[in-house]
Amino acid sequence: MKSLWLAALLLCATACSTVTTTPAVSISSSQGIAILPISNLSSTPLAGEQVATIAESVLRSRGVADLEIYNAPKALGLSALLETSTNSAPGKAWAQESGLPLALSGTVHEWHYKNGPDREPSVALSLSLTDVQTGRVVWQATSAKAGWGFSSLSTVGQKLVDELLEGVRVQPNL
Repeated sequence: MKSLWLAALLLCATACSTVTTTPAVSISSSQGIAILPISNLSSTPLAGEQVATIAESVLRSRGVADLEIYNAPKALGLSALLETSTNSAPGKAWAQESGLPLALSGTVHEWHYKNGPDREPSVALSLSLTDVQTGRVVWQATSAKAGWGFSSLSTVGQKLVDELLEGVRVQPNL
């Protein structure tokens, strides 16, 4: 009976998240990464900026010292705040000019609290790491995660970004 209960609990815990990824990639801690704008397809304004900031923190904590976030010129007004698409061409040009060898980009598909009595946080993201000079994607991952009713949206988002970026292994000075 105990093993059946444990199996059911494990199934519930793992059913809250899915991950699809390419094989892990190893990078040197001395390689720099340009963090490009993260497209926001969710209904939550500025979710892309939140993901970019979390990704920066996660990568720095793993040893990447040379990180730069592309700060696109901001348009003012409500329509700019609600805009979901991101023009990636200026960011890619900036990354090439910066001399950083890699660029992190991605998309926020979902970033909100679900409707209903429990109001569980729900996050879905795609991230990719690209060789700036060739444009070749060297690593890519997509995942969705739902938290419990007592979880915050930022906590679930941070855990998801952290899980996704496990596919980018930072090695000391390769």
